[in-house]
Amino acid sequence: MSENTNISKSVEIMRKISSKEFSSYFYKNIMPKLVQFEKKRIRARIFGYAVVFFIAAAVISLFLTIINIINFFTGFVLCAAAIAGCVVCTALSNVKLIQRQMKSTVLPLLLNFISGGWSVSPYCNNKNFSYRDSKYFDINTRCRIDNATMEDVAEFNSILLFDSFNICRIDDRITGNYNSFPVVLRDIKLEEIRTSTEARNHSAQTIFKGLLMKFPPAKNFECRVVVRKNNHGVVTSGNIDTDLTRVHLEDPVFEKYFNVYSDNQVEARYVLTTGFMDRLVNIASKNKNCDVSCSFLNGYMYLALGGKDWFDIDEKKSFKEMANWQKILVDFVEIFRIIDELKINQNIGM
Repeated sequence: MSENTNISKSVEIMRKISSKEFSSYFYKNIMPKLVQFEKKRIRARIFGYAVVFFIAAAVISLFLTIINIINFFTGFVLCAAAIAGCVVCTALSNVKLIQRQMKSTVLPLLLNFISGGWSVSPYCNNKNFSYRDSKYFDINTRCRIDNATMEDVAEFNSILLFDSFNICRIDDRITGNYNSFPVVLRDIKLEEIRTSTEARNHSAQTIFKGLLMKFPPAKNFECRVVVRKNNHGVVTSGNIDTDLTRVHLEDPVFEKYFNVYSDNQVEARYVLTTGFMDRLVNIASKNKNCDVSCSFLNGYMYLALGGKDWFDIDEKKSFKEMANWQKILVDFVEIFRIIDELKINQNIGM
């Protein structure tokens, strides 16, 4: 597939998204679902405002009791009632939960407008996970997990694209086929809690925030290859396995953008062909605000695009706005174009 063909295909999809065909599809297949979720969103926000009211009522009741404006029994009853109302409203005002439920329902319908076979699984299946209180600390990985599993954390560490982290959150898990090519997408945020020298102040540093894509590569390989962004000449990373060594490639433009590590210098050059390196540089130069890195490990290719919010829906705005969903489809078109441009799905050698 030539670059011109890829561009034409992207333009065709973009035109389809802004056409009357999409508008008709949206109002027929998606809007009825959004109407129900919008009702839930509005109700949840009303309950959220009620929480603030009940907290204020409890504080005022306590204050009036202290200064003897009302007697202790009345103040106790009013304060207890306000706290009970706060608890009930908090349980009913989980907008994030509604948003996740909506995405798992609506995103497959949205993607099926372009091609069939997509699914979204925003909920974690780990038995320790509770969607009402989505964060828990996993003692095995020493990591606070939100909508993720121990397997996710282990995988993110094993692919060597990220520095050490102890907070892992997955916003969306999306699987499907693009041109009969299996794709796994995860919108993730990795952070590390760091403690000051006084051991009093804690701050969370973002290690990675963006999209992690997983593909079966077009080539079979046994070596491990890691391609990470060249950060102002820094060629080492705290999370690069000691078995991997720096691969020096005869391409000064590529090495301006990336550092390569592998446990097999010869096979690394077989995996990273000149054409693939040129295309990866092209992706990096086009997406200057988006950090690009990739690795070939465990029989898969991983491609990370950091620095951008993907598939984002503002819970403060109406879920029924068609433009918000068109924007999400534009994000997917961008991903499809990257797959085409890197020729990941073509079994002709990368």
